[in-house]
Amino acid sequence: MRFLGALIAIATIAADASAKCPSARDAFAQGETYARQEEWTKAAAAFANATRLAPKNARYAARRGHLLMELASRGQASWSEARAPLEAAVAIDPNLAEAQFDLAEVLLRLGDEQGALDRYTRAIAARPDVLARYAPLVDSYARLDRLAEAEKVANAGLSFDRAHDPPVDLRIAYGDVLERKGDVLGAVAQYEAAKKACGSCAERGESLVHYRLGVAYASLNPPRKSEAYQMLLSFTKRICKGALASRYVDECTTTQDVMTRLAGTP
Repeated sequence: MRFLGALIAIATIAADASAKCPSARDAFAQGETYARQEEWTKAAAAFANATRLAPKNARYAARRGHLLMELASRGQASWSEARAPLEAAVAIDPNLAEAQFDLAEVLLRLGDEQGALDRYTRAIAARPDVLARYAPLVDSYARLDRLAEAEKVANAGLSFDRAHDPPVDLRIAYGDVLERKGDVLGAVAQYEAAKKACGSCAERGESLVHYRLGVAYASLNPPRKSEAYQMLLSFTKRICKGALASRYVDECTTTQDVMTRLAGTP
């Protein structure tokens, strides 16, 4: 009985110690629970604890970085804070595509476009089947006026899996590249395909395709004025006169200018 009592006492002490000093796995699970509850600050703290207890675990570091990105997007942390754990994650496991992509997003926010290009490329190389990751790389190349590279990436994404429709944002990104090259007809084809893929775009929040398509219709020679006006009017109603107007100031200004010009032409 004394031996059994001793075993119970040891087990109790161990349980108390475990409760006071949770394992990395426990801390990570706690972080996931907080994340599901959208308790972002608590989740980030729990993931920080997990990475402290298991500094060589790439998944823990990546999750912490992603949570810090969430906080940064809400103004509760800086984007530079998310950089370190994400860099740690990809140093441990370069094939962790999600972390490579997140790091690219962070670097872009920090003004390091070349670094973002590199990380976007690595994310795609690690998981080329995730088509949603192509558009940001296409956009980044386009902003740097590296249109040949942008088009190459877009075509790679569009042709990767013909059994499924490419993401709408990839169609839009490719259309933008074609517009920059002066191929308005090609851009219209991409925007029309994007609109068809997303239907009315209301539920998925992709009304930006209406803006792109409207401006492109207006840029044709001769312009497709009626269709252009319809698309831009839809964009105005859904975006420019709603809660998202502050995020699309330039687009809303351009929309108004183009609609005014269309209304004044015979």
